[in-house]
Amino acid sequence: MGFDVYGKNPVLVEGAKEPEFPENYSELSDEEQSAYWNKKSEYQTDNPGTYFRASVWSWRPLLEIMSNTCDHILDEETLSGLAFNDGFGPDDQETCTGMADAIEEWLEESDWMGKNEYSIASECRVKKDTGEFVSAKELEDEKVWNETRSAYGIEISHILEFCQFLRKCGGFQAC
Repeated sequence: MGFDVYGKNPVLVEGAKEPEFPENYSELSDEEQSAYWNKKSEYQTDNPGTYFRASVWSWRPLLEIMSNTCDHILDEETLSGLAFNDGFGPDDQETCTGMADAIEEWLEESDWMGKNEYSIASECRVKKDTGEFVSAKELEDEKVWNETRSAYGIEISHILEFCQFLRKCGGFQAC
């Protein structure tokens, strides 16, 4: 489960045509099903403004970044709405380009750069080495706490991918 973010009026490469989901998908061989998903993935890679996905674990820190960097661009209703899968998002490319500019500027000026992940403070913790969740009882031990990280993190490359999406989406809705 996560957030599927769709461009409202994405910039497409010339001649781009999104593969249609086969009506007989369940009857297709594994190879044919894989071929469809490979074509879909290729289409999305070639047309980055069409679709962006984020898990619930990475969307929350991305939303925090948007709240901290785009509060002069997005109104409070939109920022609040982006916390849910209800289709909120800006309607125009100018707003999205402004968001991408603000987020990229924040990335360049952040003192935590050099790390590969941004995370938000959370009592929901996972082991650094395995990613396994740690219980509240276990976290009472300071040694265990120090061997964990917030479960809510996003890699810098995923933030940059979101900025690339923003520059080509023509407005978006988070579902």
